[in-house]
Amino acid sequence: MLDAAEEAGSPAIVGFNGGFLAHPGRARPENVAYYAGMGLALAEVAAPVAFLPNETDDFCQISRGIRTGFNAVMVENERLGPDEYRRLVKKVVAMAHAAGAAVEAAVGHLPDASGASNARTHLTDPAAARAFVEATGVDALAVSVGNVHILTQGKAEIDLDALKRIRDAVSVPLVLHGGTGIPMELAQHS
Repeated sequence: MLDAAEEAGSPAIVGFNGGFLAHPGRARPENVAYYAGMGLALAEVAAPVAFLPNETDDFCQISRGIRTGFNAVMVENERLGPDEYRRLVKKVVAMAHAAGAAVEAAVGHLPDASGASNARTHLTDPAAARAFVEATGVDALAVSVGNVHILTQGKAEIDLDALKRIRDAVSVPLVLHGGTGIPMELAQHS
């Protein structure tokens, strides 16, 4: 993947799911420092690469990841209430920005494949997106516009008008999780 990114001059994202690394089924959480060694290889890639612990709400894991070379983090919002999540994101932004790392966070709920039929009922509110970005200082925002996390069969129905309304409301790059279900023909709209 890195060779292809370099050849195409295209940015790439390399990450590890923080929730998986700390899954309660493990005898003990994986040491994120083991994965940080990948950062040495990424530093030699000519294309821009984001290296992140993905989808984690564990501040200790996030902090350790950034201290050991990750240059980005995606803070998960599934288990936390809105106020607790906003406080965590602000804390992560302060720590990450001091270390030169970027922070992605989410606003709203992104359905997973088990609830794919109601994906369009979870559209991100543009005003809530703007308020969240302004309150937290995140560098990128994950949004829900019909995309579905972990969709392995079929395609999601992406609401391009909702995406445009959010884009008009915020000044940071938007992130669509659930890439496996996003129709490829939509890539030409970006």
